[in-house]
Amino acid sequence: MLAITRIKVVVILLGLAVTGSSLAAIPVGPLEPTPDTREKMAALHEQMATCLRSDQAFSACQAQMVKSCKEQLGNECRMVGHAGRAAANHMHPMTPAAADK
Repeated sequence: MLAITRIKVVVILLGLAVTGSSLAAIPVGPLEPTPDTREKMAALHEQMATCLRSDQAFSACQAQMVKSCKEQLGNECRMVGHAGRAAANHMHPMTPAAADK
């Protein structure tokens, strides 16, 4: 009886070891974009910069950026402020903090 229990424990420990090593192989960080995607991202940011230098409202520039990003990159659009993200991660106008005034 004791031998069967030991075998069960060894099998469980081996299973956990295999599972743990498999999970360790999964990359944790974000994937590096391809050169083509990086080029598209750079062009999108240049468009955003042009819009921000214009007289358009920030919200209009942001909306244009979101729309262009989805059109150009589809599911690869990893833009901050992307729909569905937490409010703390949205793009905000760069205004001085209350302590800086």
